[in-house]
Amino acid sequence: MEENCQLIDINAEVDVPEQRGLNENNNRLLRRDGLRTDMDFRYLRDDFVAAIANKRNRISRKSLNYRTPIEAFMKYLTKDASINF
Repeated sequence: MEENCQLIDINAEVDVPEQRGLNENNNRLLRRDGLRTDMDFRYLRDDFVAAIANKRNRISRKSLNYRTPIEAFMKYLTKDASINF
């Protein structure tokens, strides 16, 4: 199929974290915020998860032209929808 459609399959190799830079960086930040690798997410309190999500969504990202995810999301909302948000 790759030959017929001129597709390129790009996957990171197993155990090569530098090939997954953005993902690894996000994981590092989540670990720093208190989400350890041995935690069972089924037992996390909702307010704890909401606090971490709120903190992470307010950090500007180079991939979003140095805007926060919330700023990028709000750009696509209509004025009426943003009032309810």
